[in-house]
Amino acid sequence: MTDESQQARDVRGECIEKQEYLENQTPASDREKIVGQTTDESPRELKKELLKGWRLYGSTFSSTLCVFLANLEVSIVSTSLVPITDDLKSFGRSSWIITSYLLTYTGFLIIWAKFSDTLGRRQCLCAALVIFTVASGACGGAQTTNQLIVFRAFQGIGGSGLLSVPFVILAEIVEPQKYALWSSFVALSFVLGFLFGPLFGGAIVGGTTWRWIFLINLPLGAFTFISLFLFMPTDFPYNRFVPRTIQFNKLGEIDYLGAFLVFATSAFLVSALEEAGTVYAWSSALIIVLLVLAGLCILAFLGWEYFVESKMRTRQAVFTWRLMKHRVFMGALLMSFLTGVPFTVAVIQIPQEWQTVVRTSTLVAGLRLLPFTLFYSVGQVIAMLLMSKLQVPPVFVFFLGAVSQTVGMAVQAFIPFHAGAGKYGCEILLGVGLGANMGGLVQFTPQLIRGKDQATAMGAITQFRALGGVIGIAITTNVFNNYIRSRLSNQLTTDQLSHLLQSVTTAISSLPLDMQKVVESTFASAYDLQTKVLIGFAVGQALAVSLMWEKKLRRLL
Repeated sequence: MTDESQQARDVRGECIEKQEYLENQTPASDREKIVGQTTDESPRELKKELLKGWRLYGSTFSSTLCVFLANLEVSIVSTSLVPITDDLKSFGRSSWIITSYLLTYTGFLIIWAKFSDTLGRRQCLCAALVIFTVASGACGGAQTTNQLIVFRAFQGIGGSGLLSVPFVILAEIVEPQKYALWSSFVALSFVLGFLFGPLFGGAIVGGTTWRWIFLINLPLGAFTFISLFLFMPTDFPYNRFVPRTIQFNKLGEIDYLGAFLVFATSAFLVSALEEAGTVYAWSSALIIVLLVLAGLCILAFLGWEYFVESKMRTRQAVFTWRLMKHRVFMGALLMSFLTGVPFTVAVIQIPQEWQTVVRTSTLVAGLRLLPFTLFYSVGQVIAMLLMSKLQVPPVFVFFLGAVSQTVGMAVQAFIPFHAGAGKYGCEILLGVGLGANMGGLVQFTPQLIRGKDQATAMGAITQFRALGGVIGIAITTNVFNNYIRSRLSNQLTTDQLSHLLQSVTTAISSLPLDMQKVVESTFASAYDLQTKVLIGFAVGQALAVSLMWEKKLRRLL
């Protein structure tokens, strides 16, 4: 069966499901009026309600503001990790402050998308915003690293909804012909979050306490919450066809076990990769058990999703078997995972390297990240123009994006850290390549998958990108810590090395001048080693294009 015929069957199935729902939920006197509103494709098909006028612009603004907040939180913390961990005496555990957020952020992306199908887009977006805002306040009041890690995990649950649901809304808010334009608005908010995060973080830490990088979300969250209530209809996108009540009885249709298995797989795998070789040996019982549990959860997830789709007609699978059999979509999913690794690691590594090797201020480190974030947005614009205006097949755009990343990181890994313009040139190539591929996937997926699987497909693309970021941080942090310990264990005392991994800037300043140079050089080499690891993920993106290749190459509408 071709992909086109499968999509047609999905659309017809969705129409029949909506019609049956109306017959059960709508008074008999109103049924004829509602059913009479048909399209040219099928007399039984009901169209989603597109927004117009002030509701369209207001809902777009509110949705993009949610995406902005979710991405601001990743980048604003990345440039502030050094002062945070210096204050809490835990530089060696700094990655967990990012990872705890990304772990729950990753685990709940598809869950939020499925909840929004049942409970409504606005309701879920508001709930995610409340969780995110309250958890931000808790992070600002954390007194220990453990408390901060826990509160960051709750913040990630809310942040995942702020990113997942707006991408679903994006596919429904306007007709397909305008999707490229509207996706550029969301892409812009995505970029601005990463662009302003380092600057805000640097300015806040330089002028006051690091706690305000979390507390700033309180007024921003309240403003966004109010705008959602003012502009977005309660039952968007089915204003005219679905009764304006939350169907709590449909909560039983959500695939809770599948969602839990996704989260458990991520948690076990990331925990093993974070701790192996540093706190515990790779051969230790704990690491082996964690890896085995991750593998078992993956197998259980695949088996359960097949069972749900084939036997449990009343349950909505988290990730349908239809998508797993869609070769082009699976290639896009792999591409999303592989782009997430260098993107997330770069946002953290670049400012951190400037703060530890050169010992610049947080604000200056944030400014050093600007070439990457600015040209990331340029890459997204290039992808949009090539795919929608010039009708270049997406597979060519993805391949060129992978090549740009590979060249940028390969040069960066082998030139001296103080190369100046050369380093910025590498950031530009990396940013353009990642922007092209990540932005291209956002435009490509809704036209690749239509019908009732579209929300799940968009959520999966976003989730796998975040999952790639989590696993990428775990791998590169492991590589970094092992390298530092192996190279400095013979030159520093145990206490000095322990102090270095707790408060890096303070520890380096307390060393003799000649030893400071040794430590700085070792840190620079460790960051170069991280970059060499990332090259493999860029090359993998070029290979993922082969899964997306078709005899008749797809082009955007």
